[in-house]
Amino acid sequence: MVAANAIATISLVDAVFEPVPGGKSIADLELERGIAPCNKPYIRPERVIDKRYLDSDEDEEDFKNTIGPEPPARVPSNLPPAGNLHASLRIARRIASGRSGIVFEAELDEDASSPELTTATLPRLVIKVCHPPTYYRVAREAFYYEEMESLQGTVIPRYYGLFQTTLEPGVMFRYWKIEKFWGGNGANDSDQEDHSDFPRCLTVLILEYVSEEFLPVGRKLNDKVIMEIKEMFRELARLGVWQPDIQYSNILRVPNAELEFGASGKYRWRLVDFDRARKSNMSLRRFEIANEDRLDPLFR
Repeated sequence: MVAANAIATISLVDAVFEPVPGGKSIADLELERGIAPCNKPYIRPERVIDKRYLDSDEDEEDFKNTIGPEPPARVPSNLPPAGNLHASLRIARRIASGRSGIVFEAELDEDASSPELTTATLPRLVIKVCHPPTYYRVAREAFYYEEMESLQGTVIPRYYGLFQTTLEPGVMFRYWKIEKFWGGNGANDSDQEDHSDFPRCLTVLILEYVSEEFLPVGRKLNDKVIMEIKEMFRELARLGVWQPDIQYSNILRVPNAELEFGASGKYRWRLVDFDRARKSNMSLRRFEIANEDRLDPLFR
């Protein structure tokens, strides 16, 4: 399997309208690998956990809300030096759309890509394309995929990079035309930056395709599934990553996952959609409380 940082540039086949004398033409779009910006962490004031959250045999003074003044540092990367490969991708059917972007299936053109990239060295892929005014959310999500490198392919999908370009005046990305323009800063955004230059910036993520099967809704889950999903969120917590956007559509089932959780150390689900995630200094117990508040309604 090719390394997560092996691809330096991508081209999106027939992705833009370009102005030409007498009309417009369809052309490929070239993007370069970008650097995912860090967003402001969620710092919780240091105090003990409220006793209403504790079991009858737990001492309030023994449980702190925080691990200290700052979130844990990022785990050192195990990736090799960054590569310089090129991937040519054709945007195929749309899979999903949310507050930060549109997710499409992406087909690799092996003839136009670096020879090291084939369907044997890359899994099936998706491309997440920013909505015009929300490119910064997709960039923020990329930061957390990189932050959770050690969980890629087990708890979260494999991640192959953040790619960006600035569109020239008159050039229009074709796939923005099928979506309304989603607007500006939302109430849950962690920054107050000016994003008024959104129409010229295109940001995409390249990710492993998992499935289109969400966590079931309106059906009681068995205890093993509940235990497995709770443990996946504990995996995030051990890295200091808080995911407040917990909903059924952000938990995808891995197809043909035959081994039961616990027998192989692998999970039968993947967590996605981290544009609202934050690093936090919360203790593992505080993470557990926060996660259960959001998970329990899904499990009922």
